[in-house]
Amino acid sequence: EKEWLVLYRYDEVVKGDNKVGPFGAAIYDVDKCRPPAVFSYELAPENYDYLSLDLPRVGENPKKSDVVVANIIEHKEVYDEECYRQGTGKDRPEVIVFGRTNGVPTDLNIFRLTGQDLSCIEREQWGIYYGQAEYPCSLTYENIGSWRGNYSVTLNENVVTTYDRSPFERSVLVIKRVYKPDPDTGSYFRTTTEPGAGKVLIDPAEVGIVFGPGIPENTQQVYYPEKTVLSFFLKLGSDTDEAMKNVCGVKGSERRYEPLDFGLTLPERNLTGVTVCEIRYDPDIAAERSHDERIVAVRVVETQRNRTGNCNDARLLECTVIAEPDPRALPYGCQWCLSGCVAVGE
Repeated sequence: EKEWLVLYRYDEVVKGDNKVGPFGAAIYDVDKCRPPAVFSYELAPENYDYLSLDLPRVGENPKKSDVVVANIIEHKEVYDEECYRQGTGKDRPEVIVFGRTNGVPTDLNIFRLTGQDLSCIEREQWGIYYGQAEYPCSLTYENIGSWRGNYSVTLNENVVTTYDRSPFERSVLVIKRVYKPDPDTGSYFRTTTEPGAGKVLIDPAEVGIVFGPGIPENTQQVYYPEKTVLSFFLKLGSDTDEAMKNVCGVKGSERRYEPLDFGLTLPERNLTGVTVCEIRYDPDIAAERSHDERIVAVRVVETQRNRTGNCNDARLLECTVIAEPDPRALPYGCQWCLSGCVAVGE
């Protein structure tokens, strides 16, 4: 039996010929018991927030649709003695709803059908024994994850990544947070004792600073020296040779990666990556145009095989960026290069 998902705008505001307002959604299902009826299930986020500011795109192609039904998490619900039938239920697929803001995916909510679908006879028997009492294991679409990234949000299989940008951040740097479902509950939420909050998102598996649009193609001919520093650390481990192209004196020389030169500890053979937890810099247009030496501070943590970086263990480094004159280089006639980094106390 097919169900229907309906998207609707609420709290409308009329602006000229246009209507604006957030979107919600509900699923409608046919009930063929006597008398026949249509049941509705609201797809409501845990905090009763909206799903999207723009009308979600819906289509047959899952890669282009903002509403997708897919089994991305293996999870079977267990029914206790208060339910009509006890034991383990089916592994049901998830309903995935992306929301957009100005055309960009910024919201993501994941729902799963929970409860038991009683047959007409079972429902009649329940009414005989319990009257009008609500069935405690009735069907509902449970929100098992809800995210909003002010820059964007993505989903890769069952891994959710949010990207958030601070206002007036000139290098378009974003905070990247990676979320994975709890294998025991099949949810991205955990219960909490915080007042007024029944569930909160589980802690992200990874947190770090990255470029919103991606690493620039030429990471030395950039406007801002902090971009050269971040590019260096983001490439360490995965492509260390490419990372070293951001370092002064590499061209035409045999200088290799030495961790102590950059305030780090792990040799290249053990290093799988570097997580940048924080970056600090003081914009100074006059100094940058004058090719002055610049200092960029970062808090980083090294990662190695089978061990992810925890920002609680990050160390503070001060990195020196030098402007190498090059009349052909844009925009200031110089190429920024990383001279080195030293560990400093907080």
